[in-house]
Amino acid sequence: MMIKHRVILVALCVLLWGARPSAGGQNTKQAIENDINQLYSASADARVHAADRLVALGPIAIPPLVRVICDKSKPNFNRTWPVAAKALGQLKAEAATACLLEVLGRKYPPIGPMSMKSDDTIAGVDPAFAALRQIGPLAVHDIGDEIQFLDPETAYLALRILRSIKTPSAREAADKYIEALNGQIRLANTVLDLWDK
Repeated sequence: MMIKHRVILVALCVLLWGARPSAGGQNTKQAIENDINQLYSASADARVHAADRLVALGPIAIPPLVRVICDKSKPNFNRTWPVAAKALGQLKAEAATACLLEVLGRKYPPIGPMSMKSDDTIAGVDPAFAALRQIGPLAVHDIGDEIQFLDPETAYLALRILRSIKTPSAREAADKYIEALNGQIRLANTVLDLWDK
């Protein structure tokens, strides 16, 4: 009888120990939270080092990084999103595509017309462009869905991303967008045709 109680007690202890969150898991969660907070730091070095640590953690860091790039209401968002975008590109975070499209071209510097710049030059000055190129084929579906809602300059950048991805689905998304533009032109022309009638 005594042995049975001991076996039950040991089994209960094992179950309770297994139900506790692991110290390693808690430490990782706290480290991610600390690094996310560092992304908002005034120090560029602190932001870069925090992003590097998050990338080193791998896919577990994607959801909090996506929240960073999607929440434009946070103070210091403008200095935070470029570092988060770079990290998301390195992690090939498909989940970030829609929010990366929202910041695409956001801070395009005065380096001349986009049409005269190479993809690599644009990637060097636009972190969202660079990240979407890195995400590559995984981003095509969302780009195809969102491109028609982008302003013309941002849509142009999205087309450049699709072209750089060079998959059949990327070409299909670009063709679908151009077809929609042609439809808008035809519709506008019907208005002009009736202008003087």
